[in-house]
Amino acid sequence: YKLVEAFDALNMSQFCDRQLEIFSYGCGAATDTCSLISYCRSKQINLPFKNLTLIEPSKIAVNKGVEYIEEALSNEEFDNINIKKIYKTLQHLKENDLDSESKISKLHVFSDVLDIQEINLDDLASLINKTQSGTNYFLCINPKNSESKSRIDNFYNKLSKLFELSDIS
Repeated sequence: YKLVEAFDALNMSQFCDRQLEIFSYGCGAATDTCSLISYCRSKQINLPFKNLTLIEPSKIAVNKGVEYIEEALSNEEFDNINIKKIYKTLQHLKENDLDSESKISKLHVFSDVLDIQEINLDDLASLINKTQSGTNYFLCINPKNSESKSRIDNFYNKLSKLFELSDIS
C-alpha cells in the first residue's frame, strides 16, 4: 500500500510518453518493480520504463525477482526491458554500477532499505549525485517508526544539498 500511495503521489501517468530508467535499491525479489507493473496495469498506464537496475546482494533474490517480472509482463514487454543486475550491498556500489542516460528521467526506489543503519547515507547521496544527471525522482519508503522517518529525513536533507529538490508528498 505504501508503494501504491507513492506511485499515486508521483502520478506515474506523466511518464507514459517519455522514457524512464528505474533504479531499485535493495530490491530483494523485485517486489517494488512488480508492484509498479501491477499499478500501471490497474491504472491502464503503459509501462514507462525500458531500463531497470536491480540492486541487491542476494543473487537468488534478484534472479527470483527477474522471474517474477517476466511473469508479470508479456513476452514483448519483457524483451523490450534492459535489466541490469547488481549483486552488491548499497555501501559497496561504485560509480559504474549506476550508469545511466542523462537525457532520460530516473526513478530511484528505496523501499524498506534506508532504515538499515549500515548504509552510509552521505556516501549513497554522494554516489547518486556523481552518477545521475538530468531529472531524478526519489521514492523513499520505510516502516512507519520514528527511527525510519529520521533516516529518510536525513537522506532527504543530504540530497537537498546536492540536487534541486521539490516535494511531491
